[in-house]
Amino acid sequence: MPNIWEWPREWYAFVTARYYLRSRSQASVSPWTGRRNVYGPHSQLWVAEVTMNDQDAPVPFAIEAFLERLGGSAGLVRMSSPMQRSPQWNQETAGTIQPWSDGTFFTDGTGWLSGLLPPYVVVRSAETIGATSVVIGGDLPVSSQRVLRRGDLIEFRRNAVADETPSLHRIMVDANTNAYGDVRIEIRPPLRKGVAAGDMGVLDHPATLFRLADDDQGGAEYRAPIVGNIGFTLVENIL
Repeated sequence: MPNIWEWPREWYAFVTARYYLRSRSQASVSPWTGRRNVYGPHSQLWVAEVTMNDQDAPVPFAIEAFLERLGGSAGLVRMSSPMQRSPQWNQETAGTIQPWSDGTFFTDGTGWLSGLLPPYVVVRSAETIGATSVVIGGDLPVSSQRVLRRGDLIEFRRNAVADETPSLHRIMVDANTNAYGDVRIEIRPPLRKGVAAGDMGVLDHPATLFRLADDDQGGAEYRAPIVGNIGFTLVENIL
């Protein structure tokens, strides 16, 4: 497997960002009626277009070095959506602080954080390549409405390992859990590789695998007194 570099979490400081699924379809136009016939989409791939906040030196130097290490579009980098690094459920609740079973808290007055969805879930049943829905579960609230919501992101990892197959998906409709805490989610793009029961679904910082859009990406623009601004475009590494 080629070297894959993880975008550092401390660098999720973007002033503008687009992170979206780009669809590719085939179209033809009738020469007699002008009717447009569209077939597809034949493919959907993630695109990230980002511009970072102004950074004082030496941070821009480190970011340039990271991008240069990729060797242009030859290298592979994993990046999450800057706007959706956790499910909407978690974004809309700060969680609740719970004490120990005897009603006491830690010595600093803090307690256990509860009410948030777990960072990982588990695939409940196998699905083949091309599937557009998957059953997941594991520490999700039982018999609850809209636990996972339209627009949430999930990444699948076979045997809990992030490999070179892009496996980031957007949830298409709100999903409710059953009495066991399991839920079937509808996803796009369709699975690019099958999943097995027990495989991991990532809800916290789900990511996909990108290449730089071309070899001209990555150079910072500097202003006195050595303040750097950098932007670049990534395209999903479709196998």
